[in-house]
Amino acid sequence: MPYFKISALATASVLLGVAAGFGAFFPLFTQHIRQISEGSSGVRPEDARRSDAVSTVGVMGDKSIQEAWNASCLLNCNGVGVCNAQLGVCACQAGWKGAGCMEKDKRPCSNRWRDAGAEPAVQPSSWSAPGWLASRCPGICDEDTAMCFCNGTYGRRLAPSSSPPGAEPLQEGRPMILDNCWPSKGEDGESVDHGMIEPELLFGSQGWCETEQPAHKCACVLDGLAGTLCEVRTEQICPAQCQGYGECRRGFCKCHPGYWGHDCANLRPGCPELPSAAAEKPWLAPWSQGVMRQPELRPRIYVYDLPPIFNSRMLEYRSLKTVCTYRTFAEDNYTQWPDWVYRSEPALHEMLLHSAHRTLDPEQADFFYVPVYTSWADTPWFGPAGQTSDGGPGGPRVMHAARMLHGAQQWLAQTHPYWNRSEGRDHIWLLSHDEAGCWAPNSIWPSHILTHWGRLDKDHTSNTAYDADNYSMEFEDWEWAPGGWTSLIQGHPCYDPSKDLVIPAFKSPPEMENSPMLGAAERERWLLAFFRGDMGQHRAQQYSRGIRQQLHALAISHDWFGNYNISVGGYNETTGPYSELLASAVFCLVLPGDGWSSQAADAILHGCIPVVIMDNVHTPFETVLDWTRFSVRIPEANITQLPEMLRGIQEEHGHVLQQQLHKSPAWNRSCSHNCNGVGVCNAQLGICACQAGWKGVGCLEKDKRPCSNRWRDAGTEPAVQPSSWSAPGWLASRCPGICDEDTAMCFCNGTYGRKRAPLTSTPEMKPSSGRHKRKPRPPSFDIATGEHGESVQHGNVEPELLFGHRGWCEAKRPAHKCACTLDGLAGDTCEERTEQTCAAQCQGHGECRRGFCKCHPGYWGHDCANLLPDHPQLPGVSATRPWLSAWSQATSQHTPLRPRVYVYDLPPIYNSRMLEYRSSKGVCTYRNFEQDNSTSWPTWQYRAEPLLHEMLLQSQHRTLDPDEADFFYVPVYTSCFMWPIYGWADAPWFGPSGHTDDVGPGGPRVMHAARMLHGAQQWLSQSHPYWNRSNGRDHVWLLSHDEAGCWAPNSIWHSHILTHWGRMDASHKSNTAYAADNYTEEFVHPEWAPGGWTSLIHGHPCYDPTKDLVIPAFKSPEEMKNSPMLGSPERERWLLAFFRGDMGQHREAWYSRGIRQELHALALERFWFSRYNISLGGYDETDAPYSELLASAVFCLVLPGDGWSSRAADAILHGCIPVVIMDDVHASFETIFDWSQFSLRIAEADIARLPEILGGIRPTRRREMQQQLRKVWHHFRYSNLPVIRSASNKLMESSSLQPSSLKRPDAPPFEQDALQTILQWLQGRMRVHK
Repeated sequence: MPYFKISALATASVLLGVAAGFGAFFPLFTQHIRQISEGSSGVRPEDARRSDAVSTVGVMGDKSIQEAWNASCLLNCNGVGVCNAQLGVCACQAGWKGAGCMEKDKRPCSNRWRDAGAEPAVQPSSWSAPGWLASRCPGICDEDTAMCFCNGTYGRRLAPSSSPPGAEPLQEGRPMILDNCWPSKGEDGESVDHGMIEPELLFGSQGWCETEQPAHKCACVLDGLAGTLCEVRTEQICPAQCQGYGECRRGFCKCHPGYWGHDCANLRPGCPELPSAAAEKPWLAPWSQGVMRQPELRPRIYVYDLPPIFNSRMLEYRSLKTVCTYRTFAEDNYTQWPDWVYRSEPALHEMLLHSAHRTLDPEQADFFYVPVYTSWADTPWFGPAGQTSDGGPGGPRVMHAARMLHGAQQWLAQTHPYWNRSEGRDHIWLLSHDEAGCWAPNSIWPSHILTHWGRLDKDHTSNTAYDADNYSMEFEDWEWAPGGWTSLIQGHPCYDPSKDLVIPAFKSPPEMENSPMLGAAERERWLLAFFRGDMGQHRAQQYSRGIRQQLHALAISHDWFGNYNISVGGYNETTGPYSELLASAVFCLVLPGDGWSSQAADAILHGCIPVVIMDNVHTPFETVLDWTRFSVRIPEANITQLPEMLRGIQEEHGHVLQQQLHKSPAWNRSCSHNCNGVGVCNAQLGICACQAGWKGVGCLEKDKRPCSNRWRDAGTEPAVQPSSWSAPGWLASRCPGICDEDTAMCFCNGTYGRKRAPLTSTPEMKPSSGRHKRKPRPPSFDIATGEHGESVQHGNVEPELLFGHRGWCEAKRPAHKCACTLDGLAGDTCEERTEQTCAAQCQGHGECRRGFCKCHPGYWGHDCANLLPDHPQLPGVSATRPWLSAWSQATSQHTPLRPRVYVYDLPPIYNSRMLEYRSSKGVCTYRNFEQDNSTSWPTWQYRAEPLLHEMLLQSQHRTLDPDEADFFYVPVYTSCFMWPIYGWADAPWFGPSGHTDDVGPGGPRVMHAARMLHGAQQWLSQSHPYWNRSNGRDHVWLLSHDEAGCWAPNSIWHSHILTHWGRMDASHKSNTAYAADNYTEEFVHPEWAPGGWTSLIHGHPCYDPTKDLVIPAFKSPEEMKNSPMLGSPERERWLLAFFRGDMGQHREAWYSRGIRQELHALALERFWFSRYNISLGGYDETDAPYSELLASAVFCLVLPGDGWSSRAADAILHGCIPVVIMDDVHASFETIFDWSQFSLRIAEADIARLPEILGGIRPTRRREMQQQLRKVWHHFRYSNLPVIRSASNKLMESSSLQPSSLKRPDAPPFEQDALQTILQWLQGRMRVHK
């Protein structure tokens, strides 16, 4: 039979140069390759040092060199750690933790996992106690590492108690690690789980622990020990062997004085360079070349010094010296090569530590490598935040490994600037486990992922046959995984070929001993095809996608070996050395296993043509090299034709790679179950936006927000309403009637009560409303007494007035009327139904449901602005509801003006859900529908939040195509969340990841608001490409709360922040007098905030004038009714200066920085009103209309409050000269307009001189500033919305009927308003971005 005689495959040689080149950065590995080549009869391939695996990354430009680091650490790390001179924190060896490594960190031997809490379970007092873990110890346990040693003559002898921390034991002792060292019986003779050795053979006079030459020998598997009796001490394994500048302690480098880093590569400035340990230990010479202080080659790669728990601690904790490494020291310290399948994890790390591409200066790095050792099976228990302090046992091991990666990412983001500046896009992670890329946490997904598993399908489930690695399997635990864990990883493919790279498995020189590619004699390739491995006969069906099982069955039933010389079988079915058989085959099969397998590297490194049988999976370097030139691909459906296909292939033939991914330009994705009738399908992403009360895929799960009298103490389920109204405890949502558990709103339960929809109703069917029973502020309408006449906390209405025959819930004309505050209700008895408030009123193409737009068929988006392709455009609803004509313009198909702004459709929890949850229609909005659907103007302080969102939705600058956008607006309603949503009921809360499913109550509301913003950012980076391509630098956020910019999470800080608070000092603390808003206060909770929260926000100023903008507050036309700027008759400005507001008499001393308090005291003590006509006082101290007084003053003070206040807008919009008294704080648009032309600034230190300073301003200068105000005032009002224009016109028309001897200013165009000013500023920022 004519088979190919192959002496060498040129294309495979190219790939060999890459795959085998794992060792080119590694002198000892290269030396072994050359030894094999020189000892063989073939031709040696050329050295491929610069063509290998590490050198295939791109090249970037130069960066500056950072100054030397020389930070010190507490107590010199207690002698058991190494001080990181960059961060000033200790890296502690196993057994120690905390600042200065002062706390013990026990890992006890044990027979079980703990049931709850943070402390690990300990060793039982009796060996015969039930239960088993591999660390269970019949001798002396090293509680630093959970390793077991003898306790007899040859047992462990601990260092004296007076020894310094970390002192080595006086005698190491013989280890008792594996099952051949576990006694089979307990103290009283009963059998013991997993024990297999008679106790006499361990503890008797001739036993392992007692005699020099024992009758039974336990395995000597611990790193650093060798010989049949563990009598030989060998070198232990550490990364790069500490570069010769430290002592290796089973994975942890205890660096010599002056040196630091996880491989002791860094040298403190001024410290002399010491000789390497290789002078005394020659076996270290290949590992202790030292580190080049300047890298030779590009790209320059910085290798992070992570906390030990992410890498070196894994080596300290390992029980077998042949795992977690690709090399080990045997007797006489010569090198052995373990065959651990995930060896690339430590190998690539070590190669980069030795590489000529490595830089010790992160400022000059092109890329950043993050060495996390996830592939060790016994991963410590990582919690939801990626910390070991908030996790516990249980769940699949991939859950803990994913959390481990997330924890490393969080640490990077919090301790170094490099992650945040690019959102990790210049970072590199190696995920070497079976399906590791599939369960990578979303937080690291923007990075470059090096993987062995190039699975391409986006909708993927786990194929492993090992349950502990099944990433599709959810796991919930009330304490350690209260919301499950899979949300941490969902939403990305296993591998993205546009940014990731599939790399080959590591193969040691002995594994290639018969390869002609390394110079071994060429063999006749008598096998047509070859595969040896686990054939899955005893594995689950999904193992290897069933491929190995099917091939094995076919090979046996059709006698492929006898008929075709195709050898396919298990480890005990094919005889002969593996390397020899690979070198004897023409084709070698590349098949999946539990995920990836190493057969591609095996084939190529032996000159065997790879035959890839795994659909939609990239092989190593498939995006770098043209695999069609040296491999064959066979679809899984064609497995039965394998012999015929291989026999028909010619030597030069290659198989064309299959389909490439493409993106559909039109969005028309469908959603599960049509969103259950209670949601809107996002046709771009194929996910549902669910209205309140529903969640999950397809909006199929109930999402309850019960009324309650308390917050929960633990867990994820919100607290519910007590059965008795008189039960102690109070929250504003507490309900004496019928609770709407979708929104935590309370309704009557009598004649005029809520009527629930029938049980047979569809999910979207609503009940009849009933009368509302709750007011959003202090509960002045709550029941005063309980069922038995006892008084009720916060109650003040007699039950008879609510439930009696003349009560609110029973009578048509009740004797007592509750406030009708709920959106959509009006009238004295809530008898009128009005339009409800939604963003842009759903553009006239949807029904507004108290904030949520339920779009009409074909329309989608949070304002129903998007139309499915080929769907007819429907008329808006204004024909039948004319009050909506201002809102039903529907976003036109025009080419948007520049700058083009794309407004994100965020999940409802970030905006519309806040409107659904609000208890009063007077908050979270700048407008309302009243009786007859007329517009009213609430005075909620933070109205810019919904206003700017709505203005952009209706702006001619809005684009519905994100690919043409210049900027991206992220509409998150944090101010609405903070009041009135926060604390009304026991939901929602926002966790460390920004999600609401893994957290509970407690902590300041600014913590939850900051997490809310972080969650929105995380969602953007995981679901859209636009954030990641610029790290959010072309994104715009409005933070409207008092000091919101100060507590913005670091994750959004690269964006443009629109704010009202222009505080510029870099080192800042909160000035609020409201404790719930104090962002300086730390909050720690063992379950919901185990590591605190302030690290989320630390490290940036409140406002950066180079990228952010201070914008004015919104003022409605009604609030300007006496303003001459809007047509009201000009008044005599008889007041020299004016300010009305909270003067801080009953507030904390730091409120308003003490400015209001000092001014108030001075005004009273020195009679400023009577002497100077300076009116400064509280709301109850000046009784004239506010707008009238503003229009009657020459100067109006602009003072801080809990943060910003709206006084600048008040002044300017009334033609009153602003007097700014707040040091180092920018006022609105101060980076756009020259405020010195129309305002004054007075230093806080000069407050007492206020009358003198103001009185000294010449009248001509006053007139000049007033004239300048007339030129700019319109930039400080928001007017470019039909409803605002209409109200303003009515106001000016009414003003024109009043006699006036003074000329009114010409009304400038409505378009030249605050929004247009913001957009023009963004237009200028476009040049910066370009």
